[in-house]
Parts: sequence; structure tokens; C-alpha cells
Amino acid sequence: MQNIPFLQWLKSAAAFVISFAVILFPGLSASPDSAEIARLRQTPLALSESFTITAHAGAMHLPDNSAAALLAAVTAGFDTVEMDLSYRSDGTPVIIHHSAPGPDEGLPLDDALAIVALSGKTKVNLDNKSVANLPEVYRLVVRHGLAGRVFFTGVDERVAALLKAQCPLPYYLNCAIEPESRDSRSYMQQLAQRALAGGFLGINCDFRGVSPTVVDVMHENGLLVSVWTVNDNIDLYRMLSLSVDNITTREPGRLRLIIRTWAAAQPLPA
Repeated sequence: MQNIPFLQWLKSAAAFVISFAVILFPGLSASPDSAEIARLRQTPLALSESFTITAHAGAMHLPDNSAAALLAAVTAGFDTVEMDLSYRSDGTPVIIHHSAPGPDEGLPLDDALAIVALSGKTKVNLDNKSVANLPEVYRLVVRHGLAGRVFFTGVDERVAALLKAQCPLPYYLNCAIEPESRDSRSYMQQLAQRALAGGFLGINCDFRGVSPTVVDVMHENGLLVSVWTVNDNIDLYRMLSLSVDNITTREPGRLRLIIRTWAAAQPLPA
């Protein structure tokens, strides 16, 4: 953490303390069970063997891509933290949801990875917004001992080719699944073949495009299904019921609580 100025670190720590109640008591903000939730809970929870919870870049009501959000997610022990990866004009990798940040914008990736390295298990989802300096990204990942814990989203075949050459880390295929296609096995099989041909771990998509057919076909082909950004209770339940492999959410504490209470067949706190 030595690269983060003391005042910035102090502000981050203060923000973490303020947010701690959100991590420990996520059920306090949960909405009442709906009829659909009650129906879904009648079926035993069947999580994917590889299931993970990813804390969104701005999870737990903290600023997006901030040291405070990263520290809170790492301390809370969530499986994965998401960061939006971009670069300043001088090539410095930073985390910010902007493809062309200014010279003082964004948290340096070096500092962000130092926070993640405080944990021995937290993984990193680098959501790609630019490919301006991938070799430097790889150097920093290796320097912080995180080469086995970092992967990319926001990737298509063109970006995948650059990653293979300049930053050899795993990656997911970002895809948009239209409503008229999500129940077509032939369409999903074509998408699966595209992912396999490109060496992708699986697909990463908007949760609203996911159906049982999507999950079934991807799993039949040995591919993972990751969904973004699922925040409402009913949508969290729906995605869990489909046995997706990863859920990215701004409410990771609430998702964790839902899983625990559903698995134990207990009602959510009022």
C-alpha cells in the first residue's frame, strides 16, 4: 500500500468503516419476498461447482473504481473484484470507466493490485476499456504475484489476439444475446463454438439475455456463464436458479445472504 498517499489511504479507510454495516447486514436493505421468490425458494438451491460472487467496481454503495470499494470487497472476502481498466495518455494503467482518462484521473492499477494482494485468494476481473498498454498491465500483475488470479472481460476476438501476444491471462467473451435468440439451441451452439475457437473461458453477458438454454449449452461445451450487473433481489434469485457460474453485483453482501438463507431453507430477514 506504500504507493497510495497517506491522506488518500486515510479517506479510503474511513469510507470502509462507514460501509462496514452494509457488508455485515446486507439483508437490512433487502426488499420483501415476492411471490416469484417464494416459488423459486421451494426448489433446492443448486449452485454451479465453480460459482463465484464478483463485487462490482462500485459495490456496497462506494465510489466506482475506488480504493475504498476494493478494500471493502477484499476485506469482506468476496471471490472476485471487478475493475474497469483503461490508460492515461502516458500509458499508465488506471481503473476508471472511461476509455480516455485525463492525466490525473483514475486509480493507478499498481495501487489497485496492491490492495488485492492483501488477500491470498481474491481474484480480479479486469473489464477491458482499452488496449493501449497491455504489456505494462502484465508486468504489474506479475509484480504483485497475481498472475494466477487475474482474468479479463470486455473481450472480443480482436482483443483476445492482443492478450495472447501481450498479456497472456485468461479471458471471457463479451456478448449480447438478443431475446429472440436466447432459447435457440442452434444459435447458442454457434456462440459456444465461437468461444471455444477463441480460447475463451466462457461468455460474459447482460443477465437479461440469459435463459436455461444459454446455460445448458455453454455447460455442455465446458464453458462458463458470467452475468453482469445483477442488483435486484428477484434478478439475483433468477440467476441463481439458472446455475450461472458468476454473478457480478453491486450488492455482493446481499447475494451472499440470499445464498446462505436459501441453502438453509430459511426466510430472508424482514
